[in-house]
Amino acid sequence: MRAVLTLALIASTALATAATAQGCNEKACPNPDQGVAAANQAMEAQTEAALQAERQRQDAEWADRQARIDGEQQAYQDRLAATQAEADRRNREYEAQMEQWRRRVAACQAGDRSQCAQPN
Repeated sequence: MRAVLTLALIASTALATAATAQGCNEKACPNPDQGVAAANQAMEAQTEAALQAERQRQDAEWADRQARIDGEQQAYQDRLAATQAEADRRNREYEAQMEQWRRRVAACQAGDRSQCAQPN
């Protein structure tokens, strides 16, 4: 935005001096509007080129930022999936141990003393 304002200021200054740069002034130029029109066209072309360059820079900056965000989001999703997989593994392990314990308790209560907890 600052670049655009700077360009606008430069353009207005250039328009004011365009006729003088063309060698025109109120007495020497038969058609002063012609010099101003040419200066206007030149400044419009310069301004448009500068604006286009700024748009391209901003588009490239946005694309870089978006790529970084996408990469960070993917890394987060990967970490989240790994954490969930670890939690699932631990839950399966816990459930397997609990099932084994329940079988041993049931066997102990049924009379199989080898399955009962041993005192330390």
